[in-house]
Amino acid sequence: MQHNIGIPLAIQNYFSPDECGKIIELSTGLPEMDGVAGYRGKESPLRDSRIKAITPSDDNVWLYKKLQNAAISANKQYQFDISGFHEGLQVAEYTQGGHFDWHLDIGTETELARKLSVSVQLCDGNDYTGGDLEFLAVENQRIPRGLGDIIVFPAFLAHRVTPVTRGVRWSLVAWVHGAEFR
Repeated sequence: MQHNIGIPLAIQNYFSPDECGKIIELSTGLPEMDGVAGYRGKESPLRDSRIKAITPSDDNVWLYKKLQNAAISANKQYQFDISGFHEGLQVAEYTQGGHFDWHLDIGTETELARKLSVSVQLCDGNDYTGGDLEFLAVENQRIPRGLGDIIVFPAFLAHRVTPVTRGVRWSLVAWVHGAEFR
């Protein structure tokens, strides 16, 4: 079997519009975390967004199960040794100017065990301009941004979210962990 580990996998309409609304609702009232990360220069943050963590609870077990099913399905393409979600999910809100410059989701400590990254489009892509999810090593990319679309990709793929120029982009991100890459 051929492994396509450098190609993101898109599943369109994976979440219904109602489910996307419920995910945003789950984040309502949760503490906001600093969505500004790193600096490319004195005044230019690597990331500029508002993020909230959704940790497992009885209210969101359906969400974790649905994400788990998507990860297991996508992992048939990658065939990584995965064990599950070991970090909370993040709901991100990108307003005008919001972005996340080129980065990897794998790193040190907790991030070292990240195998797959999952991004869920929680709003209609026509509700905003800019805010595109892009991959550095993927040519001729057209990453779907329809309401409920999900993108699964190896955590070591360099990616970014371009600056939002109009409207608001809502997304959910999660990371599937496993034994460290060897």
